[in-house]
Amino acid sequence: MNEAREDGATESGVFHVSVSLEGEWWMGRLAELPGVVVPAASLPELDEMVRGAIMMSVDPGGIRPLDSMVVEYDYGGLSRLLQLAADVGAQHARLIEANVGLKVLLRAAKTALVDEGYSFADICHLLGLSTAEVARLRELRDSDGD
Repeated sequence: MNEAREDGATESGVFHVSVSLEGEWWMGRLAELPGVVVPAASLPELDEMVRGAIMMSVDPGGIRPLDSMVVEYDYGGLSRLLQLAADVGAQHARLIEANVGLKVLLRAAKTALVDEGYSFADICHLLGLSTAEVARLRELRDSDGD
């Protein structure tokens, strides 16, 4: 776990939240901000409220956008099914982020290969993509005005 620095930031920039379900309320306890307990009626609301609490404690001027914070949730005190679902959700979020980065890289590689004069078939083979996927990259490039 990180220790909060004097300016309220953490060494790694990650905030850890222990989640429990108390009656009908989800409760988030922030490890880096002792004494901060955030209640919410739903998990999406909990995430928003936790980020708001971090912002108020760490960045009172409101400079950082809420979604730029790295928040890791620990559902360990809940049922095994909820923990599994939370782990799947976190992995899904990482895959979406990785996929966005991969699309940017593929698009750049495809553009560079086209500019170098490689054939459509060669580009498909080199990038390991189907002709439809490479065509979609072309549509994205054309829609950007490249």
